[in-house]
Amino acid sequence: MDFNALIYLIDDPDITVREEVTSKILQLGNEILPSLKQTLENLPFDSPEGIERLNHLIDEIEFHKISTQIIEWTQDPDDLLKGIWLTNLTNGSEINYNDLNKEIERIKLEVWLDLRNDLTALEKVNILNHVFFKRFNFKGDNDDYHNPDNSFLNRVLKKKKGNPISLAAIYSIVAQRLYIPIYGVNLPQHFILAYLDIPNLPSPSADSKGFNKDVENGYDVLFYINPFNDGAVFGKKHIEVFLQQININNIPSELFYPCSNKEIIIRILRNLCNSYTMRNQDRKAKLYSQLLDKLTPSAP
Repeated sequence: MDFNALIYLIDDPDITVREEVTSKILQLGNEILPSLKQTLENLPFDSPEGIERLNHLIDEIEFHKISTQIIEWTQDPDDLLKGIWLTNLTNGSEINYNDLNKEIERIKLEVWLDLRNDLTALEKVNILNHVFFKRFNFKGDNDDYHNPDNSFLNRVLKKKKGNPISLAAIYSIVAQRLYIPIYGVNLPQHFILAYLDIPNLPSPSADSKGFNKDVENGYDVLFYINPFNDGAVFGKKHIEVFLQQININNIPSELFYPCSNKEIIIRILRNLCNSYTMRNQDRKAKLYSQLLDKLTPSAP
C-alpha cells in the first residue's frame, strides 16, 4: 500500500474523504506510524489544520500502543512503578523507566540512612515525612489541583507538587522498598495510605528491593497517613467522619483497607480523564475514557 498517498488525503477538502482516511490510518496503527512521523518532518501540508490532524493521528496511535502495554501490565501488576511509568507515556513522554527508578532510589536511600531496627511504626513514618516533605519538599498542589501534570509521576518528581494519589504512590513505593508496610487506600474523592501490622519483616538495606506484590488481605491497619497533608497520621474514625460528610453512610469494609496496584492505575487514569474534561480537551479525555472502558468492562 502507498502510505504517502493515503496520508496526503488527510488534508483533502472533502470532509467525507478525510473521515474515511482517518479511519483507515487508525486501523493501520503501528504499521503506518513511521510514515506518519516522516511526513510530519517534511511538512507537506499548506494548512495548519492538516498538520494538526497529522499530529492528532500520531498521538492517538501512540496512545493506543501504550494502552495495550498498560492492559498487559494489569495481568501481572506487581511493579507499581512500571504501571505508573506506562501512564506517563500516554502523554507522549519519553521518560525512561530507569530515570524514574533512580529518583525513587535516591529518596529511599535518604530514608534508609535515618532508619534503625528498634524504631516504632510511628517513628518510621516521622522519618519518611521528614525526608519526603522537608528534605525533598513534596507538597500537595492546592493552587492547580486538577492540572494533568499532577498525575504524571515524572512531572511530580520534578516540580515536587502533586495530587493525593501521585504523592501517595511515591511515598508508598519508597516505604515498601524499605520493608515498611504502607499501602494505598482508594477512598471516594480522596486517596490516602495505610500502615499495616505485618510482623517479622526483614531489615532494609541500601539496595533492598522490598515488597514486590500487592498486599494480601488479613492484616490490621495500625493507622492512616495523608500525604496530601504533609503526612498527617490519623485513625479509622476520621475516615468514617469523612465518608459521612460526603454522604456515604453504609460504609463497605473494604474502603478501610489497601487497594490493588491495578486500582491505583485506574484511579490515576480516571483523574486524567476528569482533568482533561475540565480543561475542555475532549480529544484527550476520550482516549483515557476508552482505555478505562477496557480496564473496567461493564458487567454483562
